Amino acid sequence: QGILLGDLDCKTSLAYMLAVGEGGPVDAPRAVQLYTEAAAAGSAEGLRCLGVMHWNGSHGVATDPELARSYLTRAAELGDTQSMHELAQVLFKSSAYADAMRWYEKAAAAGLLAAQLRLGMLYQEGVGNGLVPSNYAKAVKYFGLAAAQGSGSANTGLGLVYLAGGSGFPQDIDKAISYFEIAGEKGEALAYRNLASIYCQSQFRPVDPAKAAYYYERAGQLGDKSGYSSLALLYYKGLGNSPPDVAKAALSFEKLGDLGDTQGYESAAMIHYQTLKDFKRSYELMAKAAQAGSAKGYQGLGQLHQEGKGCEQDYAKAIEYYQKAADLGLVAALTDLALMYQRGQGVPQNLEKSFQCIELAATKGHVASMSSLGNLYYIGTGVMQNHALALQWIEKSILNNYNTTSLG
Repeated sequence: QGILLGDLDCKTSLAYMLAVGEGGPVDAPRAVQLYTEAAAAGSAEGLRCLGVMHWNGSHGVATDPELARSYLTRAAELGDTQSMHELAQVLFKSSAYADAMRWYEKAAAAGLLAAQLRLGMLYQEGVGNGLVPSNYAKAVKYFGLAAAQGSGSANTGLGLVYLAGGSGFPQDIDKAISYFEIAGEKGEALAYRNLASIYCQSQFRPVDPAKAAYYYERAGQLGDKSGYSSLALLYYKGLGNSPPDVAKAALSFEKLGDLGDTQGYESAAMIHYQTLKDFKRSYELMAKAAQAGSAKGYQGLGQLHQEGKGCEQDYAKAIEYYQKAADLGLVAALTDLALMYQRGQGVPQNLEKSFQCIELAATKGHVASMSSLGNLYYIGTGVMQNHALALQWIEKSILNNYNTTSLG
């Protein structure tokens, strides 16, 4: 009824619902029609949405940058702050930096958070080979406006500006730390990682491994993978007078795995295998990696079953896991399979099959397998002896900087 009475808000709301399929199927042509009718009646939202559609070429509308700018300009001139920002974005992508900055500044002055943040970043970094020069004072101004609206990322930006200093703007580490702390409390993991970096580098503050670890942990707790990976490396390598702690490194890598990075599980498993000698835990972590689709996880399970460490020795299972790793694209697993077939572990000895695995690995670029393949051709193991091919594959391995053993 609102549409029949000419209510523009009702018209644009229905257009949005039809455009995204909210409450029913998507009907792009009808959405475009409604936006067009609203725009013709002076709706800034209708103009803005048509402008965005013509810029992106979406919803069945042809890409037309000039028409897009026209719609957005009309909407911006009506005082619509979101349209000012969209127009600035379009102008910026068209390298019309001066006009873009003018509209960003209008939107920011009208209180649009996105524009304030954008200007803060642009003045922090500068763009266009000096067409928009870096200006830390202006960056602080706009980040400050955004921070006053409660933006965590704005506080991170303020921290970065004060941490860097330069170009006539004084560096202030105390202020940087303060802003990073505020940003971290607002859920900005990057701020915590920056705090950790400050305590890892003596140029800012005395190296403090405990504080660095604390802030990396806080970043990780916010779901930041880099936080846990950096924490794991800090513990693994040690920092300052703090010696390595591989047990804590393994735990941090495991937390990284819990965030969906299978390399975390793989690294934790290798620490438990190589250093801590906790083969059962290594097996459990490799299993977690494999369950998440990691080829190296399957390879690790194969190795542990082959050796009988952390689990029963079972050559058949080792072959099964090596094959899964190879099927997932891990070329190194083909060399594991080749060894099993060569030795007859879990399967009858089959030198031809072993050769095929090495050949496939070599053709996929595995450099060590190129050398092995050359030796197999030279000796004639699992294949007809062929010295020409032997030399060809040995040369390939040498060209790839592999330190080969002598033939024969």
